[in-house]
Amino acid sequence: MFGLTQLGMIHTAISLVAVAAGLIALVRDKEISPRNMLGKVYVITTVLVCLTGFGIFQHGGSIGSKTTLQEKSYHEAGEKLSDIARRETPAINSAWDKASP
Repeated sequence: MFGLTQLGMIHTAISLVAVAAGLIALVRDKEISPRNMLGKVYVITTVLVCLTGFGIFQHGGSIGSKTTLQEKSYHEAGEKLSDIARRETPAINSAWDKASP
């Protein structure tokens, strides 16, 4: 169904529970706290989603190429943010430059 494996369907169902619990907690309590039931449901289902995600990828290199692309985009985004921060905060830049080896 929908091109998903059984594990993929389970993963998606658990993730929807996590998203719903998180949203309800944020609306109701303005935070996600593991001290109440919604927070516990959110944390547990998020961990389960993470763990089931490992089993979803089909073998054949797809995980490697996706990971490489994600790492590249994260690295580029980090560089852009760093450049923006350096331009916007000159006082910090001079202190940073003095502290950098």
